[in-house]
Amino acid sequence: MLKFCRLQARNLKGRFLKMDPRRPRLVLAAALTISFLASLLCYAPFGAMLLDDVYDLMLKAKARLAPRFDRPEDSPLVIVAFDDYTLSYGPLSMPELFRHHYYAVVVKALREAGAHSVVLTRLLPRSRQAYADAEEIEEWFETVRESREMPILSGLIWRPTQIVLPAADYLLSMEVGSFGFLNLNMEGDSHIRRLPVTWPGCRGPLGCRSLAWLAAKSLQPDLNEPGDEIYIDFDPRPDPVPIYSFLELYRLAAGPAGADPAARAAFFEKFRGKQVLIGDVNFLSRGSWLTPFSQANGRGDTSVEITAQAVLTLLSGRSFMVLSLPGQIVFIAALLFLSLIPLMLSPRCGPYPRLWLPSAVLPLYVVLGGLAFTRYLYLPVLPGALALILAQIFALMQRGLENRKAARTSLTALSLYLNPTLAREIVSHPELLSRGGQRREMTVFFSDLVGFTTLAEHLSPEDLVSALNRYFENMEPIISRHGGILDKFDGDSIMAFWGSPLLPHADHAASACLAALEQQAALARLNGQLRGEGRPPLSALMGLYSGPMVIGNIGAERRLNFTVMGDAVNLASRLVPVNKIYQTQIVIGEKCAREAGREVELRTLDRITVPGRQESLLIFEVMERRGLLADNARRGRDMYEKALNLYFKGDFQKALGLFETSLFFIQGDGPAELMSNRCREYLREPPAGDWQGVSSLAVK
Repeated sequence: MLKFCRLQARNLKGRFLKMDPRRPRLVLAAALTISFLASLLCYAPFGAMLLDDVYDLMLKAKARLAPRFDRPEDSPLVIVAFDDYTLSYGPLSMPELFRHHYYAVVVKALREAGAHSVVLTRLLPRSRQAYADAEEIEEWFETVRESREMPILSGLIWRPTQIVLPAADYLLSMEVGSFGFLNLNMEGDSHIRRLPVTWPGCRGPLGCRSLAWLAAKSLQPDLNEPGDEIYIDFDPRPDPVPIYSFLELYRLAAGPAGADPAARAAFFEKFRGKQVLIGDVNFLSRGSWLTPFSQANGRGDTSVEITAQAVLTLLSGRSFMVLSLPGQIVFIAALLFLSLIPLMLSPRCGPYPRLWLPSAVLPLYVVLGGLAFTRYLYLPVLPGALALILAQIFALMQRGLENRKAARTSLTALSLYLNPTLAREIVSHPELLSRGGQRREMTVFFSDLVGFTTLAEHLSPEDLVSALNRYFENMEPIISRHGGILDKFDGDSIMAFWGSPLLPHADHAASACLAALEQQAALARLNGQLRGEGRPPLSALMGLYSGPMVIGNIGAERRLNFTVMGDAVNLASRLVPVNKIYQTQIVIGEKCAREAGREVELRTLDRITVPGRQESLLIFEVMERRGLLADNARRGRDMYEKALNLYFKGDFQKALGLFETSLFFIQGDGPAELMSNRCREYLREPPAGDWQGVSSLAVK
């Protein structure tokens, strides 16, 4: 092997010396350029997003290969959550209000149970609240004074020009070092990967450290400060930190004296020696923050859960390290070297029979990056790999690549107003401009924004147009990518269709459903950006229907519209407002469900009729791509469909039980709650004897 390497080195040296004198300068200039372009991935915003995507993939691969890598079974943390059950209790239905009495009772109970500390992942009141009783406020302050041996931590919020603090008496009632900032570092793609440990430019004991750092420091006083920010080592396991209901804890703490003391003691024993984080984990907060595992587990995360993950990362010291400035300089030098190798070995710089070296360096470099990642060292693998690939492509490609023909001015102009596919067909085949149509089996899609009228009242026309443009710009590429043709933007609505003769598509129903799911995912990402900008989020309802319809140019001689018409089109538009009744997002018809069922997870919703149509419709909800539905959601769906079959047979008592059971798997499920209420109504007042299980909906 050593002899072979020496031979190849002499061969490389000889061919390099025989080059044209201008060739080394060309090689050096090309290598510097390629290294510069590749290293931009480390610094440019777009490149940083790509690096974050690679980071997510490596994190998921690490979690799959080593799911319990150095993770303790018994978490030192416990979350007491304002969950959906807590919000159902009237006095606690508004989690943004600080209910002094309830917090005081819970904190006292935790202190008596031997909890190590309490972390309030929220901002304490900024003033004496008008709704709060003076005795309850004093009860809270007295609880804080009595809990000196059990640290109580709370948060504040940094804004660009100011810091948001609680009222002075709340500040003075606690230690000055008990307040850390709650801010999370949202990336450009609206994901949370890093936690700021120190607020930039802040000096002093108040609010300069994150609440997660203060919490970790409370558990381990000798913990070393890691730096200004850390990568959070997210635990992909479901609920890695135990979660208990705030209301359940309160009721046990303030329960009657006759309550079972053994059960109460067993429950509070779970908090002994633990750090207790109190925060929101409910349908209002769920999904507010995205992490690398949000899509994998089928849900978003909450601030208190991310804070808990950050605390565990700090305690374990498993934060991913990035290269220091000297390390980055060495890395860029390595990029230059990797770029030089294929350029010197390529046929354009002198014949070379084999390209074994660059082919071997690439997988070795990727393996090295993966091994470093398992040791919590995050090397930017993508720039190095890209430098090697770009250099090889540059070395092997021929001079004088053909210039592509300039885009026709007419096509460019038409593409601004028409679907690009339709514009290209019109330019290539002007005969398509003739009026007429053909009957064809297709799938049509409609979507509508919820509360658009209210949104329009609160935004200026310019801001409204800007918001709609951002929404449409995110939706249109998804439709085109899945083989659909955008028909029109109508106000805040979108109409599109699949299966056109211009884009024949055998699986048009499945493609349309997949496009609808991807649009909802893109809208979630857009909402993350809008929230970061302080703007209200958007919510879209979608309806799809498959069936025969007429497609073609419809209109006057001087003004044509390439569109679809027919009963299926009308039904698809009727399904959009059905979402409001069932609190769903995507509703489809029976034929569409039959043809798309192998690609998406569906749930049978109901059998309905709409105004102007006597025939009933069996409607379905598109829940997720096939195989990606969470276990609880799948159990809840199956339970719902069993209940629906009993409901159609008129067995309302059994159906009610199953509908209510499905709510344990999908909490706050709109269809299950609606059907439960119907069952109760029919049990009080049974339907007519000729009832066929059909619900008449008053939708336009």
